[in-house]
Amino acid sequence: MLQRQEVRRSKETLDELLHDQFAEIGSSGKLYTKKEMIELLRNDVRNKFVAVDYELSLLSPAVAKLNYKEIRESESGACSQIIRTSIWKCEKMQWKLWFHQGTCVRNSVGS
Repeated sequence: MLQRQEVRRSKETLDELLHDQFAEIGSSGKLYTKKEMIELLRNDVRNKFVAVDYELSLLSPAVAKLNYKEIRESESGACSQIIRTSIWKCEKMQWKLWFHQGTCVRNSVGS
């Protein structure tokens, strides 16, 4: 859902989807707050990407962990594959993104 441009452009939708205590550690290593992430997503002009290899695990009835791989189209040599992990919490019958982390997969020969 958060990969769709119409969701990323809507401050109201992002505010509903992100938990008030939301935090993200981006693939760059930078820590983002909810407010920072809403602005970043709304102004995102990154290259196109696809998400694949989804794995969902319930940690409790109200907490879920989602892992997936993001593959970006990149001509600049920047990180083109990122392993993503999200922790979602269900509160008052609504799932909200509580924590998110991206880890860059380095493409190297022989590793």
